[in-house]
Amino acid sequence: GLLRSNEAWCCLNAPAFVFRPSHADMMHLDLWVYGENLLRDAGSFSYNAEDKWLDYFPAVKAHNTVEFDHREPMPKLSRFLYANWPQYERLIAEKDKMALEAGYSTYFGARHARRVEIKNKQIVITDTLNGVKQSAKLRWRLADLGWQIDGQSISSSAFHIALTCDKSLSGFQLAEGFESRYYGKKATIPVLEAEVIEDAEIITTINWQ
Repeated sequence: GLLRSNEAWCCLNAPAFVFRPSHADMMHLDLWVYGENLLRDAGSFSYNAEDKWLDYFPAVKAHNTVEFDHREPMPKLSRFLYANWPQYERLIAEKDKMALEAGYSTYFGARHARRVEIKNKQIVITDTLNGVKQSAKLRWRLADLGWQIDGQSISSSAFHIALTCDKSLSGFQLAEGFESRYYGKKATIPVLEAEVIEDAEIITTINWQ
């Protein structure tokens, strides 16, 4: 699903698979603001890399989505083949509100619903998480813009990202991740990680100047 305003556009990857998925990227969100790819996809890097990179780039942790209970949402049968595809809930587009909503459930009973709404110089992402047994980790893979942490928010010169949750966050940090913008080349990027240990609703609000 695609949303576009004068300043920004975003793409929500609702998992309506009709052919073999290559990445565990259910509910991944890409966001561009004034031409800056603020929330980013990891890419594929290389099909002839070391095993650790072949495992990393297609994995759920390499996408802007939620990882449940330290597990992949689909088990890998082979390098290019996944089993137990997610149970997809239809994509809802509300053009009058500039909003998208979709969801899916995993084979092990976790459910992730995501609502995305673009407002004036702001995007609000609501993630509703159910079936959490140990933990659920939300990741935002960011452009490297010199982010600073303040409580449960981070800021750069042009952007402010704040998280609120109806339960206590068990973790909130800027970690290091990897991306591959061009085939065969990789670089480090900052990744905002927020974690809960029970079912929760996490709201991410991104403002820009």
